[in-house]
Amino acid sequence: MKVVIAFGTKPCTIKMAPLVKECESRGHETIILYTGQHWSPNLYKELFDDLELRYPDFNLKCGIESSTLNQLATNILKKTEHVLKEMKPDIVYTHGDTTTSMAVSLCAQMSLVPVFHVEAGLRTFSKEPFPEQLNTRISDAASDVHFAPVQRNADNLVNEGFLKERIFVVGNTVIDIAKWAAEKKIDVIGKYNLKKPLIYFSIHRRETTMDRKRFSGPVEAILGMEEYNFFVSMRPGTRAALEKYGLLKMLEKADHISVHDSIPS
Repeated sequence: MKVVIAFGTKPCTIKMAPLVKECESRGHETIILYTGQHWSPNLYKELFDDLELRYPDFNLKCGIESSTLNQLATNILKKTEHVLKEMKPDIVYTHGDTTTSMAVSLCAQMSLVPVFHVEAGLRTFSKEPFPEQLNTRISDAASDVHFAPVQRNADNLVNEGFLKERIFVVGNTVIDIAKWAAEKKIDVIGKYNLKKPLIYFSIHRRETTMDRKRFSGPVEAILGMEEYNFFVSMRPGTRAALEKYGLLKMLEKADHISVHDSIPS
C-alpha cells in the first residue's frame, strides 16, 4: 500500500513519527510530506534528527513563503495537489488541528484520495484556540476515517453525524513517542548549563501572542518568580511578540531565565 503521511509542525512531527516508523516496518510505501508550516531549523531538521526520523520525501516550504494564514493554506493546497498527482497514494494521513491538517485533508478529499485523520474529534465548542478549532472541524469533515484519542473525542464525532464504524478510539501517539524518548539518555540540564529547580516555559498560541495583555501577563509573572529557574523556549511567533511588547530584553537580562529558540523536543 502507498501512503502519504502529511504534517508540518513541531508537535505533529513528534506525534506522527511513530506512525511513519510503523508503516515502514509493515512494508508500506511510506511517503513523508512536510508542508513546512514550521520552518526554522530547531522546528524542522534538528527535530527530525532527534526523533531519528528520515527527512521528508517532499518539503513544501510553505511556512517561510507565507505571511498570513490564508497564504499558508493556499500554498499548502496548491503544492499538495502536485504531490498527490505525482505519487497517486492509496491513503493520506493527516494529524491534529493545524492549518496543514486542514489544507492537506481538503486537498486530498477533493483529489478523491481517502483521508485518515489522526487525533480527530477534538472540540472546545468555541472559536478558540484560533485557528485550531476551525482546522480540526474542517479536517474531520474532509476525512473518511477518524482516529480519536479518547472516547469523548469519538462521542463528539458521533454527535456531529459521523459514522460510528469509521471512528476508532486509539489513544494518542504522543504516548508512543514519549516511551521511545524515555529510553534515550539526553542531558538537557548539562547541555544548556541550567540550574534547578527548573521550569520549562513556552507561550505561542496565536490568539495569545496577538493580545498584549493576555501575552504579557504570564511573561511578567515569570520575571517576578526569581526563586525558580526558567527555560523559555521561543517559536518565531513568540520572539516576534516579545519584541513587539518590549519584553525580550527583560527576559534576557534576568539571571533566573534562560532564553532559547524553540528546542527540537
